Amino acid sequence: MDAFHRVLYRLYHYELPAFALPAIRATARELREKMAALDAASLPARMESKKEEFQARRSELGRAVSELALLAETGEAGADEKASRDAIEAVRRRYVLLEEVF
Repeated sequence: MDAFHRVLYRLYHYELPAFALPAIRATARELREKMAALDAASLPARMESKKEEFQARRSELGRAVSELALLAETGEAGADEKASRDAIEAVRRRYVLLEEVF
């Protein structure tokens, strides 16, 4: 979670306000890598009761990351700034929801 958050923080607080497109594209790829690590993670035994909620919210975050990465890869991010901003905001919202599980 921390590694994912560090990348998301940079994207949301630095790259997005300036709409630094090359950085946004690179960070979208990096988020996909961090998401793969997050997908491989499991909850500690003491949090077993939250497993279903964690998995559902993690899946939602994964979908949002995939949508952002696709937007960045296809070049549509530069063509549609609003769609890019919306996709980044969706990732942030889904991350916050996942974090609430803890």
